[in-house]
Amino acid sequence: MEQNAMMDAWIKASSPCEEHAKLEPMVGSWDAQTSVWFGPGDPMVTTGKVVKQWALDKRFLLQDYDGEETPMGRFFGKGTLGYSNLAKRYESLWIDCMSTAMLFQTGNWDRDALVLVGDQHESISLGLVRVRSVTRIVSDDRHTFENFVTGPDGNEMRTLEVIYTRS
Repeated sequence: MEQNAMMDAWIKASSPCEEHAKLEPMVGSWDAQTSVWFGPGDPMVTTGKVVKQWALDKRFLLQDYDGEETPMGRFFGKGTLGYSNLAKRYESLWIDCMSTAMLFQTGNWDRDALVLVGDQHESISLGLVRVRSVTRIVSDDRHTFENFVTGPDGNEMRTLEVIYTRS
């Protein structure tokens, strides 16, 4: 491939595309209501403030979650979400103060939801688990996020729901 053609291909592969634009409704400041299930029964419900903003000329959506005190301490975390033109998939990385593990997930839109899947060391009792995350954009002022964990028995359980409402 000649040098100009290689440069054109590189520019196309490294530029934001329509898949990046699908994330635009999530940009902004949000009030978060978070429900966490540790097992059967009612969830622990907390609130938080979230800022989601573009980085690197709309290539990546950065999330900064600042939550309230919980019985385990104040919850805060950071995430990065983007679309890889080369791999043809969304890629996500999440870190927070309740773990030393990073959750890396990949996936794509499945009808009305962005579905990402990855493996994470969850807790002492569960070990390595499959984590499936589902994001739905309800409107310009609301979107939801759910996590489902597949346990050692092969059954999937919902462990987290976050309802984002524009501040």
